[in-house]
Amino acid sequence: MVLSALLLIRTAFQAVAAERLRSAARALPLPETIAPRFSGIDVRTHPDVGGPMVVGIARPAVLLPDGFTASRSDAALAAILEHECAHVRRLDPAIALVQKLVMAVFWWNPALHWISSRIDRDREMACDAEAVRRSGSARALAITLADEAEARLTGRLPALAVGVMDDPSELRRRIDALLTPPKGRRRIGLAAPVLLLVGAGVAAWATPKASFASGTESVRIVSYS
Repeated sequence: MVLSALLLIRTAFQAVAAERLRSAARALPLPETIAPRFSGIDVRTHPDVGGPMVVGIARPAVLLPDGFTASRSDAALAAILEHECAHVRRLDPAIALVQKLVMAVFWWNPALHWISSRIDRDREMACDAEAVRRSGSARALAITLADEAEARLTGRLPALAVGVMDDPSELRRRIDALLTPPKGRRRIGLAAPVLLLVGAGVAAWATPKASFASGTESVRIVSYS
């Protein structure tokens, strides 16, 4: 219980830090050639951001590193923005927060850790697919993802940001998926998040409640919640 409480407090601090980063970022005007496609999307820039990401629960914003738009072609920039906008439309920052809260409470459950990592992977794959569908350029997105691999070696990576892949092997998997013609339509839906919540419910039910006898060190299992 003590560790869970500490992890929940840490998650709260991470949420505050992410919001402060979003507030500190500057509004970023996009090139005129692609700006109409992203009207209504809050796009910002910050010197300490290590790569494209979405930060913010109630008011999510797309954050880009300084100089990102100048060093990308319009096609590559549009592809990566479509990816990040997909995170906004899917409410992924809120889902990521729920993941953090669940894992803070059930940090000891290896099955939930596996499910959470699967959610992270499927989230990025789904946004890649949406970006390609809207931009029509899988190659441009793949090139941009490869560039990100170097850009993310430095900079701030907020714990509650989405659009950031820390594992290089997963990034290679995503690039391979973009450059390899699909053999069939792959549907990535809500199965993993639902499974996480179901798993959390099962874990909560199976967690024994202990009563400590006064003046003794013995623990007696009295019920299951």
